[in-house]
Formats: sequence, C-alpha cells, structure tokens
Amino acid sequence: MRAAAIDIGTNTVLLLVADVEDGHVRELCSEQRIPRLGKGVDATGNLAPDRMMAVIEVLVEYRDIIAEYGSMDVMVSATSAVRDAANRIEFLWLVEEATGYRVRILTGEEEADTTFRGASVMMDAPPVGAWCVIDIGGGSTELILAEGGNRVKQRSFDVGSVRLSERSGWTSPEGVGELTDLFRSHGFDQRVDAAVGVAGTAAVMKAVAPDLRLTTLEAMLADWRGLTPEDLLARHPEVLFGRSDVITAGLAILVAAMRAMGVEELRVSAGGIRHGLLLRALNEEGR
Repeated sequence: MRAAAIDIGTNTVLLLVADVEDGHVRELCSEQRIPRLGKGVDATGNLAPDRMMAVIEVLVEYRDIIAEYGSMDVMVSATSAVRDAANRIEFLWLVEEATGYRVRILTGEEEADTTFRGASVMMDAPPVGAWCVIDIGGGSTELILAEGGNRVKQRSFDVGSVRLSERSGWTSPEGVGELTDLFRSHGFDQRVDAAVGVAGTAAVMKAVAPDLRLTTLEAMLADWRGLTPEDLLARHPEVLFGRSDVITAGLAILVAAMRAMGVEELRVSAGGIRHGLLLRALNEEGR
C-alpha cells in the first residue's frame, strides 16, 4: 500500500510518503516545514489567523508533492495546538476548503499510541526489558512505558517546547525539578533500561550532542540556559532553524523525563506519528 501521512504539530508540519507492507514502512519522501501553528495558543486559547494560513500554504505545497508519487490515500492528523484551540473547527474547515483534506484531531492517548507504533517500526528491534518512548512536541509531551514490544502505560502531558518557551522559568533548575516531579506523580517514576526519543527535540540532540547520556544533556542544558536564540542559531544554523527559541525548553523536558525514569542514555528513532498513522491505515485495511 502506498500512502501519505501529514502530521500537523504545534511547531512543525511533517509529510511522509511511503510504501507500507507487512508491518514495514519504506520511506519515499519525507518533508518538514515549521509554520508554528501553536504560537500564542497557550496564552490566547486560539489559533492565530496568520499561523492557520501559513499551515494551509504548507498543505497545498504537500498536496503537490504527493501528486508526484501517484494517486493514494492521504491521512492528516493534528495534535496539541489544534486540540486545545477554541477555534479548531474554523481551522479544520479552512483546511478542507483549501486542500480537500479532512483532519483527524488526535486525543492525547491516541497521539501516544500512534507515536509508539511509529517509533517501534523504525527501530531494528525494540529494547529488551523495561523501556520508554519520549515524544516531545511543541504543545505536549507523550511518555510511553513498554516491556519488550508491549505498551504498559502511556500519558500525554500538556507541556511542550513551544508552550513552555512562552512561559518563564521552565528551563531553570527549579522548573526542571517541577517537571520531573510532574512526570513521577503520574507513575513515570520506575527505573527503565532504555529510553527512545522521537520528534524534533530528540532529533536535534542526536545532531548536536557528542553523546546522548543524561550527564551530557544536563551539561548542555546548563550551557544553553545562558544563550539567546540568536546565539544558539549561530552555533547550529542548520538543525536549529525554526527551533532556536524553543529548543532549550524541549531539552529541559527531555532531561526531566530521563531523570524521572532513571535512564542514563537516550536512543533516537526516526519514526513518529506519521509512521504510526500509516501502520494504523494498514491494519484497518487488513493488509
């Protein structure tokens, strides 16, 4: 089955065109744009008109890209920013009017489930023993505990890199401690053998960190707290374009999650919501 999946996130809009067969995803095209749909949603409760139009421009571009690969089903999902916005129905109508796409708003639980599927399929094999998936988005963070290939516990938290960067104090030691306590208070306090990161923050860390040990990430967070977004962008212009003002908050969430579960090192999976959406479609068709 050839299909496309579009993930409308708080910060990014991601496209995947792939062939899916027997539980495997073979990527044909992967694209990323950063229109930041969720800018200001935490404060105003609404999606800004200019951000909605920026996303629609991306979706029109993606529609043309998809057409180059032939006729196929296109699955479009939206997560935290749209989920939380009071004017989400207006946004869904605008998208359908401009592109013909019907957007499925994932609940927090559905987002966690879809992320786990996508992360798992893009690893050679799931870690042995107790492990977790850490998905840090712009508006929310999903934590999933697993034992081998089976999910044990999952939860979506209303903390994300864009949401927290628009608040003050969350990258301080006290803020990280508060996040750690939040995760632990909801049952993510057991020690795991491995952690797998997905999405933008994890991908950036893989690109810029000398290693992905907790001690390294903690030292990086201490350094980045004192830098402006312009400083960070000058250091890492390619990987931090569109993220330099939110990446420190994403790193703070990552450090807090790893501390909560006592994990010493992070692995990164290239999978995510888009891959999970395609696997779900495959299962629904019984292929």
